[in-house]
Amino acid sequence: GYDDAAAAAAAAGANYGYTDNINNNTNITRETIIIIGGILGGIGGGFLWMAQGTYFARLSSEYATSRSIPLHDASNELAGSFAAIYLGGEVCLRLFSTVMISKFNWSWAGVFCGYTVITVGSAILVGTNVIWYDA
Repeated sequence: GYDDAAAAAAAAGANYGYTDNINNNTNITRETIIIIGGILGGIGGGFLWMAQGTYFARLSSEYATSRSIPLHDASNELAGSFAAIYLGGEVCLRLFSTVMISKFNWSWAGVFCGYTVITVGSAILVGTNVIWYDA
């Protein structure tokens, strides 16, 4: 009786320690991936922000010239359009997650897969709408 209970307790304790060790290693790996992803995303975001500023300045100049309007007006118009599209997209994507989770019982993994499909589809659609000019 006592030896069997002690053996069972020891086995359960050893099993708990083993699974706890696996979970700790998984959490460390997960945290490492999150930190590295955050660092790379931050660096990439910095480059993207600088490139976006240069692109916006050039686009505003070209737009002002083509429409024969002051550069300030062109910049304001394009900034307003960008803000409306950006914030509208943000609202739509937040609604997407809310609806998919609450109405269709999707998991967060499913929502992020949906976000991935939307992102790839958007990139493809933008790529098909490019007009290439000869240099």
